[in-house]
Amino acid sequence: MTEQTASESPSPFLTRKQAASYLNVPEAWLARTGRTMVPALKFGGHVRYNVSDLDRWATQQRIA
Repeated sequence: MTEQTASESPSPFLTRKQAASYLNVPEAWLARTGRTMVPALKFGGHVRYNVSDLDRWATQQRIA
């Protein structure tokens, strides 16, 4: 069995472009409107989205 290093394992954090694709929304929407609605993290000047936070947020958007 081999151990995975941080660079080999998939990151739970997505860029804005990746998060928009994951949620199937335009990147511009995520940058403008979604920035106040969708949970995000900021590392220095870089905004990142945690996959589990996106899943939780999307589930909360269910309309019935």
